[in-house]
Amino acid sequence: MLGHKMSALKNTIAIVIALFALGAGSSAITHAQLADDGRVSIRISPDMPSPLEKVTVTLVSNSVDLDRAVISWSLNGKKALSGTGEKIFSFLAGNAGESKRVNVTVKTPSGEIITKSTAVSPGEISLFWEAIDSYVPPFYKGKALPSSETNIRVVALPNIKNGGVLVKPENLIYMWKRNNNVIPGSSGYGKNTFVFKAGFQFANEKIDVFAETIDGAVAAHSQTIITVGEPVVRLYENRPLEGVYYERTIPERIVLDTGEIATVAEPYFFSAAGGTKKGLIFTWLLNEKEVPGMETDPGSVILRAPNGVEGVAELVSVVRHQKKVLQEKEARVLIKFGKTQ
Repeated sequence: MLGHKMSALKNTIAIVIALFALGAGSSAITHAQLADDGRVSIRISPDMPSPLEKVTVTLVSNSVDLDRAVISWSLNGKKALSGTGEKIFSFLAGNAGESKRVNVTVKTPSGEIITKSTAVSPGEISLFWEAIDSYVPPFYKGKALPSSETNIRVVALPNIKNGGVLVKPENLIYMWKRNNNVIPGSSGYGKNTFVFKAGFQFANEKIDVFAETIDGAVAAHSQTIITVGEPVVRLYENRPLEGVYYERTIPERIVLDTGEIATVAEPYFFSAAGGTKKGLIFTWLLNEKEVPGMETDPGSVILRAPNGVEGVAELVSVVRHQKKVLQEKEARVLIKFGKTQ
């Protein structure tokens, strides 16, 4: 029973906590009750089965000879299994919010009758996360991903019913774990949101959440793995009449016969306040020598083909965060200029 397991944590984190199951990225989970009168106990495996998952119920006793006892099982009032030594019973858990009750009667070799009962009530949680301060350029349709020391918000949206009534997220008790460590300050009553800063290095963040009704009757657990990757820099052409051409990046090799090309360095997944590039430092190198960006936009530079000269030059754009040292990346383009055959 989740309530029994979580009570051991109560003294540590000063709260009673439970669990929540994920929609996209984690499994839905169920809370199972344990009935124990001191002689015969009901054990359920897994401890918190997912909806529609196979559940195994086992009778355990140190004082009753269960192998010689006549044991009868019923599920939701219907006889399901009976026989001598039938101390193990399996069934499928219901859908989220659907409770299934297991009753068992044990007739000992001496004729004593012992009855036990337990219920399995699946709960379900969807976990959603976002990298709060991860920058992406305009019109980017993908998800902003976290990098080193990015701030991340995880929201738990539970589907937990108690007595057939859907319990509001704010009326549940939550316990959050990050990389197997309980986070007391983010756990407690109504705390279905967890905000944290990703680690310094590029590594996965494992987030677990447990949600439980106040009476401990129903609980659920969910887990998600958030990959913390490296930031990216892409180079785009800024066209005079169209603006930045985001449909395609500038190739790694280009030919600049005559005229000029305006190049824009767009950072992806750097930490930037308010969705702007504030806090980012742009450096341009042409053949390893630093050249200035545009006064109005240090993330842009204009390249002009010199008259009467042929050659090859390498342009490098380096973007780094002024405080987060691992948030640094570069992009390169090789430019052939002058007359071409």
